[in-house]
Formats: sequence, structure tokens, C-alpha cells
Amino acid sequence: MNRRTSLFRRLCHSPVLRGAGVALVMVVAPACISLAQTNDKGVGVQDDATTALQSACDGGDAKSCNQLGDMYFGGTGVQKDEARAAQLLQKACEGDYAEGCLGLGAMYFGGTGVQKDDVRAVELFQKSCDGGNAKGCDLLAVMYYAGKGVQKDYVRAVQLYQKACDGGAAEGCEDIALMYYKGLGVQQDEVRAVQLFQKSCDGGYAEGCYNLGVMYDKGTAVQQDEARAVQLYQKTCDGAYAKGCVALGDMYYAGKGVQKDDVRAFQLDQKACDAGDAEGCAELGAMYLDGDGVQKDEARAVQLLHKACDGGDAEGCHTLGLAYEKGVGVRKDKKKAKEYSDKARALTSQ
Repeated sequence: MNRRTSLFRRLCHSPVLRGAGVALVMVVAPACISLAQTNDKGVGVQDDATTALQSACDGGDAKSCNQLGDMYFGGTGVQKDEARAAQLLQKACEGDYAEGCLGLGAMYFGGTGVQKDDVRAVELFQKSCDGGNAKGCDLLAVMYYAGKGVQKDYVRAVQLYQKACDGGAAEGCEDIALMYYKGLGVQQDEVRAVQLFQKSCDGGYAEGCYNLGVMYDKGTAVQQDEARAVQLYQKTCDGAYAKGCVALGDMYYAGKGVQKDDVRAFQLDQKACDAGDAEGCAELGAMYLDGDGVQKDEARAVQLLHKACDGGDAEGCHTLGLAYEKGVGVRKDKKKAKEYSDKARALTSQ
């Protein structure tokens, strides 16, 4: 421990901090924050960091309450305790720290550490948004869009998505782009949707890149450019959005915007399936069935089609039904064939 850390510790752990006047808190609480920061850099130990943040939080520093709440929520350096996290985020929010209101709102929405309460979530997202947190505005918009905790209102959702986008929340730009694309709460404008998908993608939001790729792939409101679509799907896949990997795999499989490469298509579908994307599993199962990009393996195909169907992919259920009907990779079973075919139709009609 260096002398600077020792000084922070003495100031932070001083008994006069609790119940101190505002002026003293302004002097001592920053020392607690500095101690926590030095510990985060490996200068001290984790216990000291937690104690430092707690002392700063007790001293009225809302940001420290929020940081400590995040630690308890994720079990980072402390034993995971969602109820304790909620208490700390409540204190941060009461201290007008907008990010604390955002986190607490998310906990009420999910019923994590607190009893689920959509109305309370809306109130907290509103406070976060009013406090200048763009993500709070985006989540508040989602509530208005879905009619959760508040009456459904697409026009209000558009206003809030716009505020989130203007405030730097790339996901807000993607959300309002979809509103323009679908004409929900605003006059349909696919050109404007493209502009907003671009802004979302430029902001690092993978889903924005994916939707922009779809626009270029299909030539919707832009000149069709399959090579550009490939670039965007690649960026999406690299950004860990599995649907981008599936779309990119389709491009390689069909030779659209890129040289046909079944092996590469297989690898991309594998990546998507491993990430839990049902469509990726269905595509992967089909490749094992046909022996495209991989050695043919009907039993493995059926396993993957089961995974796809269980995940809600209609095409996966349909192909699985055919496999049971024809006895491909599995023993013939007319009852199961009908079961999966019926499920495929049900999913398609949703």
C-alpha cells in the first residue's frame, strides 16, 4: 500500500463521516471514492474497496451507492445479494443519481430482488430519463410500446425513443428506426428508418447493423447492395448478435455478395446455434441432413432440429416432422411427425 492509499483509508474510515455535516461529507466522501478506485486498480484489496464505497454511500455519495449496488447485484467482490442491491440502488436513486433509478427500475420490471411491479418500473425509468439518462428514456419507451405499467402509446414511445437516440443511446436509434419502418406512432418512412439504423450501427449497436444489413440485402429504401449487406452482417455477428451470424451464413451458402462457401456457412450457423439462436440450429440441422459444408450426419441433424423446434423455430419443427415421417435420422413415428408439423403451423400463424 502506498502513502496516498493510506491517507485515503484514514480519511474514509474516519468515524466522523457518519452523521457529518454537508461540508465535511464533501471532503471525506471523495476520499472513500478515491480509495475504492485505487483498489479497483489493484493497489489495495477488495474488502477495502467495498468498505470504502459503503462509507462514501453512507456519506451521501449516490454514485458510490450505485456502484456498490451493482457489485451486490452481480456478486462482484461481494456475495451476490439482489435484495441488498435493490436497497443500494434505491438510495442512489433517492440521491438523484439517474443510473441508480435505471437499475432499480430494471429490477422492478424483472422482479429481481424485489416484487415485480411494472408501474413502479415506469416511475423509475421516468425519473432516470428526466435525470438525463438516455437508456432510461429508451426503457421508458419500451414500456409505452408494450403497454407495461402504463397504457400503450406508440406516439409517446416514439418521442421517448427519439430522446434516447438524441442522448446517445444507440439502441434508442434502432428502436425508433423500427417505428418508422413499421409506421407505428409516426408516419411510415423507410428512408428515415435507414438513416436511424445507420446511426444505431455507428453507435456500436449490433441489432442496428443487422437491420441495416437487411435493408441493403433486400434493397429497401436503398439501392440493393449485397456486398454491403455482407459487411453489415459480419459486423453484427462480431457484435455477438446471433441473427447476424445466421444471415451471414445464408449469404455464404447462397454466394450472395461473397463467394459461395458452404464450410464458412456451416461455421456461422454453428456459432449462432451455440449462442442459443433457434434459427441457427435449424439451419445447422439442415446442413447435417444434406451434408453441406460438413459430413452428412442424420442423427446429429435430428438433435439440432429438436433444439431448434424447442426454441420456437417453425422451420425447425417442420423439418423435424418430415424427419419423423420419413424415418430420416430417427425411427419413423407418425404421431410425432404430426405433433411437430402441427407445432410448426402454430408457430407460423403467430
